Amino acid sequence: MKLEKVLEDSVKSVGAVQDAVKSGRVNAPPVALVDELKGFLVLHSVKGAALVGFERGYGLAFSVLEWLPDGAPKLSSPLIVKVSKLAVGMAIGYNEVFSVALLRDLSPLEALAEGAETIMGKDFDLTGISKPAEGNMASSNFHKTSMTAYVDDAKAAKAHVLSVSDSMMLCDLSLYGGSMSVDRDLMNDAYGGVYGSNRDVLRGRVELPTGLGPAMGGITSGIRSIVRVGLEAHEKLNPKLEKAKEVAKDLLSEK
Repeated sequence: MKLEKVLEDSVKSVGAVQDAVKSGRVNAPPVALVDELKGFLVLHSVKGAALVGFERGYGLAFSVLEWLPDGAPKLSSPLIVKVSKLAVGMAIGYNEVFSVALLRDLSPLEALAEGAETIMGKDFDLTGISKPAEGNMASSNFHKTSMTAYVDDAKAAKAHVLSVSDSMMLCDLSLYGGSMSVDRDLMNDAYGGVYGSNRDVLRGRVELPTGLGPAMGGITSGIRSIVRVGLEAHEKLNPKLEKAKEVAKDLLSEK
C-alpha cells in the first residue's frame, strides 16, 4: 500500500461518515463537552470473500492536543496503522467500509504506539458502536448484531465507531478479532525514517510532514463536523432528560 493511497482513503472515509451523519443515516453519539474526546481513529477497510473471507484496512490514528475556539481539534501528527483479519465461511461479496472511531480513552493507541499487539474488540474497545437512525438500517449498512445503545450516559464505552459501507450489503466494522499495528514502512515513508518514537508522534512532539498537510486539513474539517453534530445531539437530549426528571418529581410529590 502506498502512502498517497492511505491518505486518500482516509480522507474518503471521514467524508463518507460525515455525509452519513449529516444526512441522519448514522447517529453521532451525544457529546457533552469536546474535552471528553481524546483521540480519533480513521479506517478504510476492504471486505471480500470467496470461501475464505478477509478484511484488511489501513488508516490514521491521532490524539487531540487541544480543542481550538472554532470547535476544531488540534490533532497530533498521525500514526499510520494497518488492520487485517481472516475468516472461514461461505460468504460471497466485496465492499469498502469507511469508519471513524471517537475515542474517550487514549490508552489503546498508546499501547499501539509502543508496539503492543492490538486485537480489535479485545484490546481496542468497540463496544460503543453507534446505532443507525431508526428506519434506515439498510442505508446505514450496519449489522444488527453489532448495534449497542446509542445513548451512553454512563460514558462506559471507550470508543464510538461510526461506520458506513459503499454497498447495500449489511455490514459493520467487522474487524473484531483482527490485529492492528503501526505500519513501520509507511511511517518511514511519511516521516523520512527518523522521527523519534511512535509515542512522540502521538504526543505531538513530531511535526506534521508537509506532504500530509492537505489530507490532514480535510480530515480535521470532517471530524469537526461530526463532533459538532454530537454536541447538537447532546443539547437536544438534555431538555428531554430534564422534562423526564420533572415528571418523575411531580409523580413522587403526589404520593
